[in-house]
Amino acid sequence: MKKIWCLPLLFLFLAAGCSSETAAPTSSSISNAVQEESIENYIPYNGADLKIGIVEIVPEVNEKNITFTTLTLGDLEKNEVVLNELDAIFIMKEHLVEASASKYTAIYHNLKIPVFFIDTTKSFIPFTEEELNYKEVEDFENQTYIAGIYPEGTEFRTWQYGLYNNVKNKETIKMTYTNVFLTIDELIHERSKK
Repeated sequence: MKKIWCLPLLFLFLAAGCSSETAAPTSSSISNAVQEESIENYIPYNGADLKIGIVEIVPEVNEKNITFTTLTLGDLEKNEVVLNELDAIFIMKEHLVEASASKYTAIYHNLKIPVFFIDTTKSFIPFTEEELNYKEVEDFENQTYIAGIYPEGTEFRTWQYGLYNNVKNKETIKMTYTNVFLTIDELIHERSKK
């Protein structure tokens, strides 16, 4: 079993902000923007409407401008028409083991949208390294709840999102989704400038 011990050194902590920045392709950052704010100051995402493909279970979110389209992992292999209409893909916890199969790593490299892995305990590593699968990677102690990847050349831009005060409840999970929606919106604006 391969173990990953040095990876926490890769993670940069953002002092403020919930953006992905324009990170180098192999960098990652923990985005806990709401940790810099109080729950009372929390504002849901109110940007452009987003279309999110979701593998299986639609999450509960505060935003009304998010449309979820249910997918299977098999759809990632064959359904380019649907994928081209989406702004991002969410893969829920129940599918993380299967989503870490090497064939999907190659698929993620060919997508033109980000993929976010929900309730992961292993960060983005099993989804970006073809030779590793979810069960082989050690759990991380950095309190990541959602990890995201976006192909840039031969590498991935990555994001990580923790829960407010590392407390897992309905409200902190919704707040974390808001941070992801902000990142997706930023990425859309960044791509439109190219």
